[in-house]
Amino acid sequence: MEPSFRLPQAAAQLGVVGEMEVEIERKNKPVKLRLQVSAGAVAVLPDKDLSAQKHKVKDLFLVVAREVGALDKQGHSVFDEQQAASWLLLTSTPSSRLAMRYK
Repeated sequence: MEPSFRLPQAAAQLGVVGEMEVEIERKNKPVKLRLQVSAGAVAVLPDKDLSAQKHKVKDLFLVVAREVGALDKQGHSVFDEQQAASWLLLTSTPSSRLAMRYK
């Protein structure tokens, strides 16, 4: 039987596939974020009142983008680990295809 995790715990188990930069607004000011991207296959289980053996959803992939750096318009670091952004995406796109994008 495979170990079961909630998505945040599963996210911590994923391998890093690369990094990317995005520009966002934070407190109405432009900020360039450096994101570490992790991805891997996951199985989503049903609510506890349904049989996990009969209702497991396969072929899903979890992609996580975690902020690991942030620069303001002048190029000064404004990274705050306590306020770091993190996004989780559950997708049917294979993580091998995603990994090619971030290498």
